[in-house]
Amino acid sequence: MNMDIVLHRRKTRRRTTYQERYSAMSANDVVMMTLVQRCWAHAILQQRQARRHLTMCLAMNIDGEDEDVFLAMIQHYLKTKRRVLQFQQLDALLLNIPQDERVPRLVPIARCRSLDMLDVCWCYQYTRFTIAQLRTLHAALNLPPVFHLAHRYRCSSEEGLIVTLAKLATGFTNVKLCDVFGERDDRCISAIYGHTIGALDERSNGVCHGNCLERWVEDFPLFSAAIARKLSLPEYGGHQFNDFRVFGFIDGKIDACNNHPWNWTCDR
Repeated sequence: MNMDIVLHRRKTRRRTTYQERYSAMSANDVVMMTLVQRCWAHAILQQRQARRHLTMCLAMNIDGEDEDVFLAMIQHYLKTKRRVLQFQQLDALLLNIPQDERVPRLVPIARCRSLDMLDVCWCYQYTRFTIAQLRTLHAALNLPPVFHLAHRYRCSSEEGLIVTLAKLATGFTNVKLCDVFGERDDRCISAIYGHTIGALDERSNGVCHGNCLERWVEDFPLFSAAIARKLSLPEYGGHQFNDFRVFGFIDGKIDACNNHPWNWTCDR
């Protein structure tokens, strides 16, 4: 029984997961493939035309009357046939993947998934926090130990916090973060980020929503005094305030404030 080995063809379109990077093609490979296949198609048309001419010669009995013309047509047909085979072999050489080249990409090694795995420089570069600050923040948020995500994904709350802070601080896409954290699929990064953002939003309910500043009314003088001290420094302009009532706005803008100098209030 004849068992033919089916060779796989290289993909002309890159996959975002890059699980078969060895079968992807560069831009130069795509241009070369288009040129070779265009020449191959032209050679096939020439072969078909030469075969029709040869069949017509046989039907008109030209082989007996003019042997030189018949031999020239045979030579032309064989030449076009060899050209078709040459372009076919060249296309197979460029695009077929031999068995010894079918080496799948190795599974990436998980890294930067917990606070104990973080490097000091990497931590500050990708999250804008130190490791000690991340530990304090994680403890203060009181997140559950394990996040149960969609599609049966699970991750620790430390991993969720690190991934979320890295995405917010760097603005990287989920595909880019796959290389950063050693993840195979960007769907897992998306699930971790979405679930962690939801958990943080639930934790901040009552702090960032509704009448959230009411709990800090007693500390308003401390806040205004701290900002006044900072603005009085030479590097911040050396401003002097006798009575500093407006101490700051989280969103960086004032929607509506009354003009009374002693009772400035904000609607937002």
